[in-house]
Amino acid sequence: MNIAEVIAKEIRVDKVLFMLRSMKFTWCQNPITILRSELQILGLDWTVFEEDPILFCTLKQKLYGMFCGKFRKYQPLLHLINQRQWRGQVNMIWENLFDGSIQGDSYARIETLINLP
Repeated sequence: MNIAEVIAKEIRVDKVLFMLRSMKFTWCQNPITILRSELQILGLDWTVFEEDPILFCTLKQKLYGMFCGKFRKYQPLLHLINQRQWRGQVNMIWENLFDGSIQGDSYARIETLINLP
C-alpha cells in the first residue's frame, strides 16, 4: 500500500466511526436501511464493514447498545453475527423482533437462523 492509499483508508475509517457515533437506532426502522442511507451520504458502501474488523466490531457494539428493556435478552444474538453475513443476519433479527410479533420461541428461532451456513 502506498501512502495515498493509507491516507484514503484512514479518512474512510474516520468518516465511518463518526457516522456510527452520531447514529441513533430506534429500531422503528431497519438498521440496515439507516446504514445504507448514511453510507451513501458518505459515498461509501457495505464493504467498509466487511473489510475492516474494527469498523465491524464498532457497528456490532452500536447495535448491541440499542437493545434495552424487553429486548435485552436478545443482545447475545449480536455476538453470533459474523463479518461476512452481517447484513442478512441483522435483517433477520430486525424482521423477527421488530417487524413481527415476538413469540416464546423467537430467541431460539433467530439463533438457529443466524447459525445457518
